[in-house]
Amino acid sequence: MFDTTISAGHPSTFWWSDNKEEQNVHKYAVEQLRFLDQNQTYMSQKNLRNVRLYGNLDVMGLTPFNYLRSTGMNTNLGFPSRITYNVVQSCIDTLVAKIAKQKIKPSFLTKGGDYYAQKKAKNLEKFMFGLFHKANISETSRRALLDCLIIGNGVIKVYEEDGECKFERVFAEQIKCDELEGFTANPRTLYQYSYIDRKVCMGLYPDHQEAIKKAPSAAPTAGVYNLQDLILNVVSWRLPSNKEKTDGKHCICIDGATLLLEEWTRDTFPFVWLKYTQLPLGFWADGLADQL
Repeated sequence: MFDTTISAGHPSTFWWSDNKEEQNVHKYAVEQLRFLDQNQTYMSQKNLRNVRLYGNLDVMGLTPFNYLRSTGMNTNLGFPSRITYNVVQSCIDTLVAKIAKQKIKPSFLTKGGDYYAQKKAKNLEKFMFGLFHKANISETSRRALLDCLIIGNGVIKVYEEDGECKFERVFAEQIKCDELEGFTANPRTLYQYSYIDRKVCMGLYPDHQEAIKKAPSAAPTAGVYNLQDLILNVVSWRLPSNKEKTDGKHCICIDGATLLLEEWTRDTFPFVWLKYTQLPLGFWADGLADQL
């Protein structure tokens, strides 16, 4: 659950269908994200329970403002109560050690190819292996595998930056999906939220500096220290209806401005999903912590 003090009613307009007032897309995108977040607290509580089981700590939440705070402090001893043998952590760490030690190496195969085609395939393998090494995909995939075993869903975001392919581990709690659309595990709309430094955001989107300056701080409540000036960043995707349609949308916004709105022509989201136990219904999976 992300930090917000603003309640959200049922969204009246979908952000991807607001073609006449593109400058107001952020209002609907942020409103719909908050609506999903406030009506899917059961998912957040489930993820929080599993993180507590693995970490053997009664942490307060899964946001940047409370993931280090404990609710089970022993006032007499000054430290939280901990179990002596953590079966969940032991099993998960064992699987991570066995699986993550294998390096990811793509293979290019030829079908009836001659010597030059086979040599080209081998060179492509070397190139991809070097690209993965430079992007540190081994550590990124290890973190995603750990998420997969703890909460059921590991997520790696693939994107381009400065002409290079980048891989980023995204904590699944930061992604929201409408459960009705996700009933058959094929949603057409996804939301991702994160927190970004205000100065960094201004550098990325110089045309919106005034709106970024006015954006509300991400600090949730009084009494929570916050030395950084962070603001809420929301990224949304809407897949096109079919290959001939151009109604797919990609939106990046903050609370107060639409930073980017463009067509999304791909039929998939820019994420690689690792799922431990895919349930018969729904988009989300269960992890090893759930089974244990």
